Amino acid sequence: MATEQIREALERADENLRLATAELIEMRVAPQWDKTLQQALHDLQTAVNDPAFESGKVPLRALVGNVRTRVVRIQALLDSAAAFYFGWSTAAPAGPDTYAADGELRREEGGGRLALNA
Repeated sequence: MATEQIREALERADENLRLATAELIEMRVAPQWDKTLQQALHDLQTAVNDPAFESGKVPLRALVGNVRTRVVRIQALLDSAAAFYFGWSTAAPAGPDTYAADGELRREEGGGRLALNA
């Protein structure tokens, strides 16, 4: 693969990382960031695994730096999301204790009744 093709692969990876960052920040209803990151990974592997990558590193240095910056930003976003979710799930009150260990259905406090809706 020529240096120009490596540059194109890195540019595609950079663009996919930019899109994934935007999707992670916006948290759309149907996010595609996982597929976008997989495509970026594929493009990065294509570029880096090419033997010409070693000889073409100097002209590609700025582009590789951009990709690295985006990867670090995405890692920080995913780490923050994981920490938020962990904190939210551990701080959330437990659901109602309506079943006993032996499987018996417990009534709610205050004399509530079991209601079945069909």
